Amino acid sequence: MGQWPYLLRLPGFAHQPPLEPKDRFLLASRFAAAVAAQGAALVASGRVRVVDAMLTAVVPGDGVYRLEAGGKFLADRVDICTGGGPSRMFDRATIEDPELVQEYAGRLTGGLAYRRILTGEQYLERQSVHCTNDIVCVAGDGPTSAWCVESALTEGNAVRWLSRTKLGIQAFPGSGRNQRLREEAERPGGRLSILEGYEVRSIAPDSPGRVRVGVAPTMGGPPLEPISCAQMVGAIGQTNEFDDPRAMAAILSRIIPPGSPDGAAIRSRTADRRFLGLQSSGFDGNERGALRVLGAAAMKHPERWQFTGPFVAPRDGPFYDYFAHLCHQAKGLPSIPMAAHNIAEANGWFSWRRSVNLNTAPHARLAAAASGSTANRMCEARSVCLAPYLDLPSQWSEENLELFYSGDA
Repeated sequence: MGQWPYLLRLPGFAHQPPLEPKDRFLLASRFAAAVAAQGAALVASGRVRVVDAMLTAVVPGDGVYRLEAGGKFLADRVDICTGGGPSRMFDRATIEDPELVQEYAGRLTGGLAYRRILTGEQYLERQSVHCTNDIVCVAGDGPTSAWCVESALTEGNAVRWLSRTKLGIQAFPGSGRNQRLREEAERPGGRLSILEGYEVRSIAPDSPGRVRVGVAPTMGGPPLEPISCAQMVGAIGQTNEFDDPRAMAAILSRIIPPGSPDGAAIRSRTADRRFLGLQSSGFDGNERGALRVLGAAAMKHPERWQFTGPFVAPRDGPFYDYFAHLCHQAKGLPSIPMAAHNIAEANGWFSWRRSVNLNTAPHARLAAAASGSTANRMCEARSVCLAPYLDLPSQWSEENLELFYSGDA
């Protein structure tokens, strides 16, 4: 993971990721195990049913919503927590062979043991088959592309990492999580080549079991010869636009249309009235707030976010203030700590719970438990920290702040 365990405590969960070791990045398997255990407990309670299907439509009417997901389901209330969106795919014109198109869609061809072209998410799936001791080409400039590069390197491959722009905070966050990749690229004889300022223009069959990747400069660099590789991994982001039928924004466009008024925002009950998610406004015939969009699905929704330089900043001042005052490990787009905290707050978790997590609490909650000036100093100090606090800092230990701790949610 990109954070230490103290940032990955999940509010409201009975099953939490382990806190040890305190000063190392949490293993993804341990985080996944905690989430799976919580899900299994909910199913075992008899109050939750799991349907393994893709949501394709949400239709309002007659006081209920009709959900189409491998069948039709009726619901009085709906929470959409689908993450940032489906993987963005290479344009069909980029892939110059019908068999490669089939492989991109998930089918093996030509007797191969592995697919020659995948999305970043597909490459990271446990059941995905990878080439070893060969060449892998990865395109992308975010954390998923960095994880794909890391995975390919661990399997003995040489990697060509293409990025349309200069790799920044997304690929190399301030936490230092991916620093060893940069060190591998700079090491004489290293197996990683970082090619900043280049994009994929074509993907075609090469010699048996390989593809030829044509690239073009995007930052005025010299032209490069096509890259011959065993696997081409496109970790080129997620799609969340209204004009993509796979995106949740498009699926919900009848309920939360483009240009929705501010009444579609779910806001915190604290003084800052921070943006937490999106909700139905009531014009669809159902009760206002009967449908909600929470977590990363809300934070990446086009109604609330815009590109500003290296960051994706929300069109919401209080929310951006919260983002800016987290420690560097928590500054993701969106980060798990931020998404978990916002979901808990939208569900009223903090309205009756007296605990305050120094690492993730917004300014308004810190100010409610301490003085406003103390909260200001805490937020400013936190914003320049690389990692979360493991204990209450000594400069605040004499201010009777027994509510502050970092080991619980």
